[in-house]
Amino acid sequence: MDGNESRHHAVPDDSKAPLLPISDSITVKSSHSLNSCIQSVFTLQNFFILLGPLLCAVICLCVKFDGPGSSGTATAATSRNMLGVLAWMFAWWLTEAVPMPITSMSPLFLFPLFGIASCDDVAEAYMDDVISLVLGSFILALAVEHYNIHRRLALNLPILLKDRFFQFLFMITSLKFHLIYCAGPMAFAEKMVLAVFSILILLWMTRSITDDTPGWGALFKGRAGDGTVSVMMATLLFIIPNKKQKGERLMDWNKCKKLPWNIVLLLGAGFAIANGVRSSGLADILSKALDFLEAAPYLAIAPIVCLISGTITEFTSNNATTTLVVPLLIQIAKTMHLHPLLLMVPGAIGAQFAFLLPTGTPSNIVGFTTGHIEIPDMIKTGLPLKIAGTLALSILMPTLGTLVFGTDKEVVHMTNGPFLHRHRI
Repeated sequence: MDGNESRHHAVPDDSKAPLLPISDSITVKSSHSLNSCIQSVFTLQNFFILLGPLLCAVICLCVKFDGPGSSGTATAATSRNMLGVLAWMFAWWLTEAVPMPITSMSPLFLFPLFGIASCDDVAEAYMDDVISLVLGSFILALAVEHYNIHRRLALNLPILLKDRFFQFLFMITSLKFHLIYCAGPMAFAEKMVLAVFSILILLWMTRSITDDTPGWGALFKGRAGDGTVSVMMATLLFIIPNKKQKGERLMDWNKCKKLPWNIVLLLGAGFAIANGVRSSGLADILSKALDFLEAAPYLAIAPIVCLISGTITEFTSNNATTTLVVPLLIQIAKTMHLHPLLLMVPGAIGAQFAFLLPTGTPSNIVGFTTGHIEIPDMIKTGLPLKIAGTLALSILMPTLGTLVFGTDKEVVHMTNGPFLHRHRI
């Protein structure tokens, strides 16, 4: 009876438990989910994502350029939009809020939407001759890596150099003979890849030798470039058999899946930006902004020009920067009656100080895509190098430059060419 009574009393206690959660628990859970939702929205990553469009909107609303551009149909609004798009992309590149390759593809939709260039014109920049050169070179590099030719060369390098020190260091390891034995004689495929690579280098060197001695490129009236050679030799790898199995070639597309497409997209973004700066008329506005150099002191010209060129080159390639800046500097030198090299040399050298962003030069892109280097690391290392290079150039141009180039002479530009007639300092 006692056991039955205890069971009888336990049932009413359980029946009093609610079948659904009480309102307090619902409120707690809903408030918790609301807080987590708010926290997931207001994150630093999302702020960086919004930072690019916000900077672009501020520039498009607040910045005003006077007069239309001189580049075809370019207007002041187009130049302003181009500047805003540059700020947008720079913010995403610097913060890495969006993956770098995706940011590199943003000109494909930003330029048409902001009226900077058509989608066809932007897409052409992503298959420039330099990009085809890089693509072909990457395929050749993958072939070298697949057949371990790089390791074979590394093993035989001490023997080829005939350096006793390196040979001694290599011989004291017990792995030397084992590695060379495992490597064995070169197979047909390895010989063919090495031959294709050697022919590629030879064709690059002989395409255009000097101005007086044209290379084989003259046979095609200059229509063949380095990218032509690179892709042609890469194509041969998919044609030449490897003599291992019937029907197999030196390379197949499955081996090319490791192609670093992020580098290709970064290069394409650099060329697209360079074309956009020129076609939007922003280059003309930048040239007018350089007119203040006419009133700059003589000793301050070199560092100012170097800083301007070094800043532009972080967003575009070295060649694009020099193509943009050097003609402007020549015109300014004519106006100031200065030796053109006083402005051209700092402008050209400053364009090589691309140490802060991956888009500055293909070498930066290769290092960045390894995954071991981030943009803050590049800035920490590259900024002191840029400052040191600018300071060195500021000292050398007024001193060594006067001895080598004669930049201390004033120039009178005649119709038949410049004429140096007297010293400035």
